[in-house]
Parts: sequence; C-alpha cells; structure tokens
Amino acid sequence: MYKGDWQRFSSTVGAPAVPRWSHRDPLEGYNPFRSGDRRGGVWKVATETAVNSLRSYDEELEVREKDKRDHDVPYSVRVEDLAIARFDTWAKRELSVVVDDETLNEYKEWLDRYVTNWLTYVDETFPKLEIYQSLSDRLFSRSLVWIELAHVGIKSYAYNSSASPKD
Repeated sequence: MYKGDWQRFSSTVGAPAVPRWSHRDPLEGYNPFRSGDRRGGVWKVATETAVNSLRSYDEELEVREKDKRDHDVPYSVRVEDLAIARFDTWAKRELSVVVDDETLNEYKEWLDRYVTNWLTYVDETFPKLEIYQSLSDRLFSRSLVWIELAHVGIKSYAYNSSASPKD
C-alpha cells in the first residue's frame, strides 16, 4: 500500500463529532473519502462494523430490559454506560484511518471535540442526573485508551510498511 494515500486524515472526518443516543453515525452515514481513495474502503468496513456493533448492543439492552436484569443498576450508570458504548464505537471507527503522527494529532482533536460534545449533550438531555463529572472522567479515560491504541497501530503500520517480503 502506498503511504501517500493515507497521509491526511481528512478535514471532513476530523470535523463532525456529533453524539447520538441512537446508532446514527456522527457523519450521518456518508463516506468522507473520495472515490479511489484507499481509505474509503477501510472507512466503509469500519462503519459497517460500528453499526452492527451498536445494533448488537441495542438488542442486548432490549433483552436485559425485558428480563429486568439492569433494574438494580442506577439509571445514571445505565445512561453513562450507553454514552460510553456509543463513544467507543465511533472512536474505534475513526481510529481505522489513523496511520501516522499527523492523523494521530487530528484524531486526538476529534476525540477532544467528541468528549466535549457528549458532555454537553448529556447535560442538556438529562440536566437532573448530575453525572457530568463521572461521565467526564470516564470519557477522558476512554480517550486515553483510544490514543494509546492509535500509537500501537501507527507503530504496527510503520513496521508493516517497512518490512520487505521474504524470499
């Protein structure tokens, strides 16, 4: 694979960071990469994986609700867990196109915006829950995990790009 195809994260990808309670895409489901851009295929697969993951999570939530399995868990914790699941799902999709320090920096900026937007969204949606600080701590912690995974992925990408085939 030619690294030049992966150089820019894309200002289109870097911009939207809209939180959603549903499994709607922060980018509203479109592929931000131009036709012929190799990232487009990676993005498409990562998006399909994200949507399927959210659907599975939602199905499990529905089963747990019917079985009343979570009724002993405080509502505020369930709201936080849902926000974290949504956050992680889309953070993983964004991670799929991080391949170098430049895209890592853009990813970090996106994560920062996404955390901020989630906190605002939850505060506006559930003003009486008083979960701002705990959710903030959890989202920040998750961001650090995603950034560490990005570092590992960049090292792996660099290693695989520089490895020569064995005869």
